[in-house]
Amino acid sequence: MIEWNISTYFNLGIVIGLFLLLILFLYQLGKKKRKVPEFVIGLVFGTLGSFFALIEGSGIIELDSYTRGVFLSLHLIFYCLLIFFFYLFLESILTIKVNLLRFLITFSLLFLQLLSHILIIWFYNNPVTNDLWLLADIGYNSIGIFTFLFVGMLVYFKSYQYTKEKKPIILSMAMLIFGAGYIILSLIDYTSYFGGTPDWLKDISFLGDFLPFIGLMILLITYISDINYIYKFPFDNYVLMVAYKFGIQIHSVYFETEKKVDLDVHLISGFLSSLNTIFGSILGKEDVIEQISGKNTHILSETGDFITVTIISEKINRYLKRSIRRYVREFEERYRSELKENFSEITHFNDAIEMINPIFPFLKPKNIPTKSNSK
Repeated sequence: MIEWNISTYFNLGIVIGLFLLLILFLYQLGKKKRKVPEFVIGLVFGTLGSFFALIEGSGIIELDSYTRGVFLSLHLIFYCLLIFFFYLFLESILTIKVNLLRFLITFSLLFLQLLSHILIIWFYNNPVTNDLWLLADIGYNSIGIFTFLFVGMLVYFKSYQYTKEKKPIILSMAMLIFGAGYIILSLIDYTSYFGGTPDWLKDISFLGDFLPFIGLMILLITYISDINYIYKFPFDNYVLMVAYKFGIQIHSVYFETEKKVDLDVHLISGFLSSLNTIFGSILGKEDVIEQISGKNTHILSETGDFITVTIISEKINRYLKRSIRRYVREFEERYRSELKENFSEITHFNDAIEMINPIFPFLKPKNIPTKSNSK
């Protein structure tokens, strides 16, 4: 018989919310080919975790003590994996390469939690499991605190600094609420292990589950109300350029930015072509520069069979790199016959502007051509 208590309602709400968000992102992946693999994998683990939590805590299925313990471990393991992949998603917004220190911290906490739960199941009913539960709690609570209070707050604060929009503030609040919930869970777990939980902490113990639930609901509502907001980056992207591999530029798109920057795409294209020629002469073979980085400006290039696509940005990250790769592939599919003939009439490629929103939903083009000049 189902036990309709507050925990059951929380778990049911989490199952429904995570499942809806997962369906939305699978739609984005299938129909619009927008890949955010870290976020989607995290949602899969989160949905599984919430499913096991619902079964374990609601009495939907009669479970013996051992099976209940296994389900408890599974739901905590899957939630920890959800947090870990959410951390990887946050890293993909910040940089191309994962920050080694942050990764080692989160992976170590994940490994500690996973190993502890495996041993808890293995040594079921052995007194050693009391100590193993402490280690599991340290891994689980700490990865939540670190991911939400440190990495999540960093990402969304930077986003607010850039956009001055309300959504980053809302998401920062969600991160703060998440983190507060995991702090309370930590205090309850550690005090109970070392001698007893104070009465005041017992009185607010429900917040350990309630606050992460509220944080998750804020996150879900924000992204469900504007699914494309997940692709928004806290930095300016200035221009995208398309050129033949031998140097002739055939298409360019300027983007709306917070900072006003004047760029001459012909000058930049000529500069990059010269650099590639120099590199090729040094190495004795064709070579293309993929990335040039300065303090506040980065140049990222991707080369296909016929063209090189370059984007100039304030910063670069993994999702931007994935998007450029997709753009190269689809541009060459769309104009394959013209590219084979080295077609160089620039206006012929004006309708490539239509590719920007599906591939770069976080960018707003400035120079959208009219139908009259795109023929």
